[in-house]
Amino acid sequence: EVTLTAMLLAGSALLVKSLVLIGQTDPGFRPDHILTFKTGLPRFEHPSEARQSEFFSETMRRIARVPGVVSAALGIGFDLPPSAPGDPIVTQGGIASKPAELPHALIHLVSSQYFRTLQIPVLSGRAFTESDTPAAPQVAIVSENLARRAWPDENPVGKRIKIESSRPSAWLTVVGTVGNTRYQGLTSKPTPSVYLPY
Repeated sequence: EVTLTAMLLAGSALLVKSLVLIGQTDPGFRPDHILTFKTGLPRFEHPSEARQSEFFSETMRRIARVPGVVSAALGIGFDLPPSAPGDPIVTQGGIASKPAELPHALIHLVSSQYFRTLQIPVLSGRAFTESDTPAAPQVAIVSENLARRAWPDENPVGKRIKIESSRPSAWLTVVGTVGNTRYQGLTSKPTPSVYLPY
């Protein structure tokens, strides 16, 4: 009984220590005072991308007008499992030259207020603006860990990337770098990410 009690106490101490360490882990964004929810959009009511975009834009405008709301934003592509490897990223002028060496990143579509709303720091360059539309030059923002992997000791702003698995693929100009985030759990490493304007 004494041995069993000692084992239980040791196990409990390790569990408490693990919980304390997880609680001290920085997720890369401010999680308090944030309300998130998922929503679907029936395609028969909004068949075109333009209709869908206008629906979400109007929804965010209405939410932002609710008393007490400081900022509202949209994000797509954050419900992937922790094992998701991400898409290969071709970098123009980057270090990778073979397919096996290409960095991988998760792709997220976000609205212009996304980084402000979650208080994800913009480390270089700029965040998205309302002028980043399909008719404008195509741009992207990358996470700090992806930038360091693709362009060691270089500023990624102005560099070009291509998402290898997207069809048709197009070159995107990097306009900013943001802090690393742990979207797939506090026990996982920060996930390399590419953000595209929704």
